[in-house]
Amino acid sequence: MIFTVFGVCIVHIDAEETNKSLGDTFIKVGLIYDKNMQDNIQISSDDNLKIVGQENFVTTRINTFIKDNKIYIIDTNNQQNVLCFDNEIDIFVSPNSVVYVNGSPYRGYIRLKKDNQAKLTVINIVRLEEYLYSVITSEVPCSYPEECLKTQAVCARNYAIQSLNKHQNLGFDICASDHCQCYRGKNIEHSKGIKAVNDTKGMTLKYQGKLARIFFTASNGGQTEDVKYVWGNSIPYLISVPDIYESENEDGHNWKFRITVKEINNLLHNLNIGQIEEIVILEKSPAGSVTKLKVNGSNGCKIFVLESTRTFLGGGRLKSQCYNIEKVKFVTPFVTISTDGEILEQVEEEEWYVFDGKGWGHRVGMSQCGAKGMAMSGKNFYEILSHYFPGTYICTT
Repeated sequence: MIFTVFGVCIVHIDAEETNKSLGDTFIKVGLIYDKNMQDNIQISSDDNLKIVGQENFVTTRINTFIKDNKIYIIDTNNQQNVLCFDNEIDIFVSPNSVVYVNGSPYRGYIRLKKDNQAKLTVINIVRLEEYLYSVITSEVPCSYPEECLKTQAVCARNYAIQSLNKHQNLGFDICASDHCQCYRGKNIEHSKGIKAVNDTKGMTLKYQGKLARIFFTASNGGQTEDVKYVWGNSIPYLISVPDIYESENEDGHNWKFRITVKEINNLLHNLNIGQIEEIVILEKSPAGSVTKLKVNGSNGCKIFVLESTRTFLGGGRLKSQCYNIEKVKFVTPFVTISTDGEILEQVEEEEWYVFDGKGWGHRVGMSQCGAKGMAMSGKNFYEILSHYFPGTYICTT
């Protein structure tokens, strides 16, 4: 779909357009959606806001809300100016300006959609390369070496393109959380991140002529994981490779997680297998990931495989699939005083599970900490990408 606003030609990305120049393509990013949807959104700009189809409605600040199953817009500067829409609104600012959503600045423009529960979904539609300006320093610190930032830029570009329509049921391509890749708008941008994106403009990784499916993780604990042991499908360039450059001092390289048996029972009560008696690792990958896990209860058992062995406790409690489990007893001494004043020394025993692991995330593809280490050792972004994605090559579109 192509249309012009403020003299800017806007081309929406779709899967068939990824071989065209990426310079002018736009991507739809979900900012507020699903369980985080709101019924009242404040939108403003230092420049004029412009609403498609409403040429005479020009202001710098609006309040939007749902009433009687319709979207209402009120000009905050002149509350006599009110607009009403059924389902969707596009709100623009002039080129090189920013638009604020509940006080946070974003490039591009904003789309509001009404859902079936009368809540507002907020979507930022932004040029792909400008979207990456924020992603780079949302994902890794700007203090990381330049070649690491370039590596992240290429990976993030690939990931954005491969994720087109990932959330099409919600009306956008990609979300702003780490479910996809982190995007925090213009506030997080840094000159080093912008330079990394510009220096790699249009560059993507390909394999045998097709866009490579790229994944990255915070830390791999010294070894990346073969994708088949995480999501079940084999991809020739997403195999396990050693990572001697990732420092053991990096956050997440080594980790421990401790939890009481009582807490485990509370977390897993929905399994309906009674009291949890044992958690047993049945199978591991050559790179150390738990690929099959058995939870035994007093009334049955439950088997977890592949990535679910990391997520079965919920809430990101386990940083990766790569861990060992030990059941231990902790003894806590305490003192009580009897009714006749006698001091009684007692002990309380409590059983805990201790997960001793390596890596942070799925461990597939590029390690952000490892890429940092490679860059610090003098490797350039071509060499870093070749290490983590063997057999791929860079193509500029």
